[in-house]
Amino acid sequence: ALRNGFTFDDPLIVVENPLVAGEGGLRAIFTSHYWASQERHGNLYRPLTMASYWLNYRMAGGRPWSYHLVNLLLHGAVTGLVYLVFRKLVNAPQAGAGGGMPPGEARGEPVAAIGALLFATHPIHTEAVVSVVGRAELMAALFVLAAWRLRERAWACAALFACGLLSKENAVVLPGLLFVEDMLRHRVRSSWRTYLALGATMAGFLALRAAVL
Repeated sequence: ALRNGFTFDDPLIVVENPLVAGEGGLRAIFTSHYWASQERHGNLYRPLTMASYWLNYRMAGGRPWSYHLVNLLLHGAVTGLVYLVFRKLVNAPQAGAGGGMPPGEARGEPVAAIGALLFATHPIHTEAVVSVVGRAELMAALFVLAAWRLRERAWACAALFACGLLSKENAVVLPGLLFVEDMLRHRVRSSWRTYLALGATMAGFLALRAAVL
């Protein structure tokens, strides 16, 4: 990946984009849609991803390797979070199990490690990791997984959810993932604070998105 150049949408979004390479700054990024450099109107709003390109450009200019390096580091961080989430899911006490796994038994370690290794090397992730504009996928995954890992801390989870939504709109899957987990563990009612925080975050994001777009 480090030897690759810019391909497909990379030049338009990064090196030829005045929002990234120009002097508009972060304020212009957060008040513009994703394709503002090419079209007057758009329906995508990913300012946090654009801000990462802006920072990348300030540090290394238009050198492709620096953008690929950041993507690789993000993929490594996402893989680490996949491991932590898998381990937490496997080790979580089951409903009616009477207190979870026995003391000292780390039964989730091999399952989580194998899952994370498969995730890290699976070829379906190639475009997201090797294409510079795939960073939106990586950042959304990073924040969604971090929010899932910290789901017991309602407002920390909501803050990470907001960052995911500002990276790419498919982060919207988080509440659904948490709900499925809660349904399987029969604890939907006990998670109402988290759902309330996520709902407020979603409402704020939609209002901001509507105002900008």
